[in-house]
Amino acid sequence: MDSVLNQNNVTCIIPFYNEEEWRLRIMVLSFLAIPEITQIIIIDDGSEKKDVFISMIEQFIDIRSVSILRLNSNYGKSYAVYYALNKTYNKNILLADADIEDVRISEFKNAIKKFKENYLDMLILKRENSLPLLKFLRSNTLLSGERIIKKNHLSKILKTGVKDFQLEVAINQYFIEKKLENKCDWSSSSVINNYKFKKYSFFIGIYKDCKMYYNLIKYVGLRKYINQIFNFCK
Repeated sequence: MDSVLNQNNVTCIIPFYNEEEWRLRIMVLSFLAIPEITQIIIIDDGSEKKDVFISMIEQFIDIRSVSILRLNSNYGKSYAVYYALNKTYNKNILLADADIEDVRISEFKNAIKKFKENYLDMLILKRENSLPLLKFLRSNTLLSGERIIKKNHLSKILKTGVKDFQLEVAINQYFIEKKLENKCDWSSSSVINNYKFKKYSFFIGIYKDCKMYYNLIKYVGLRKYINQIFNFCK
């Protein structure tokens, strides 16, 4: 494939674990409607059942630009992205969480356009419909799973041993430390995140969210995380 084509187009990676088939199907159909996205990789991170994996293969088997992969065990989001990244042929990668709703094609088109026209190395889709507390902590930007990033940067970050849901803060910190903040920007997104307290019982969901935030801060360090809140990609 022509190298210029690879540089201009986008590969979308969607890792999932125990997600609902209808949500994934809508996401894939939406991204297929965007001409710049010429490759979509959905990767099952060892879900407890194979039903969704098999169903997705049956639905998209005739579409060459869509690949459905599955890991034997649940290794975590970061490893799933790393595994899928080795199957990509475009220079620009769109990461997308599998548990989002209200994916608007026009917003992703605008994000890709802004990414290309401004010669960015990363663009984060800012989740405008997040809860007020998450907006206050800027989690709707800093932890947004929807972002376009150059493949060479993402590859280097994943090789550092980042695990599970540390990926977003690891990406942010990489761009800070490499002094590439002027190559980052954000674009508005209407996607709604399926919060853990909605996926599980209320108290289990809150516990999982608190545990996730603790691990993120522990990974990057409190001082660096606060710096991200006040200074990164504003």
